[in-house]
Amino acid sequence: MILLGVALLGWVLLRAGYTSRRWEVLRATTIALVLAELMAQVMKYLASQSRPLAVIPALDTHGYPRQPFGNAYPSAHTAVVVAVVSALWPWLSWPQRAVGLTIAVLVALNRLYIGAHWPIDVIGGAAIGLLAGAIAWLIAYRWPFFGRA
Repeated sequence: MILLGVALLGWVLLRAGYTSRRWEVLRATTIALVLAELMAQVMKYLASQSRPLAVIPALDTHGYPRQPFGNAYPSAHTAVVVAVVSALWPWLSWPQRAVGLTIAVLVALNRLYIGAHWPIDVIGGAAIGLLAGAIAWLIAYRWPFFGRA
């Protein structure tokens, strides 16, 4: 997941053109990533929901640890991926958008497949990711590095 994310970010940075756009892309990515992770961890603490592996005894883990660390709600993996893709959305070309959306959907489906999360966990993670991405957009629009393009 990390390699795919870095590859997508590198692709966006290479196609960004001038330096100010590259700085905006990096700032939006960083803000979205940090916000999504913080919001997801706070919600995990507040919700304190058990993972499917802890509730369903004969669930096939597909190689995932039987006793995963942390609570289920929301999916932090989904939150972070959706946050980064949504934060980058204004700077993505349509092929990059298709790749980013595909990565986000595959990560969310993977979390369900391995039994790490309930469907509501993934939906909550996606909502947190969209919120973090929207905040990153607002910051980039309100306080641009080098003036509005």
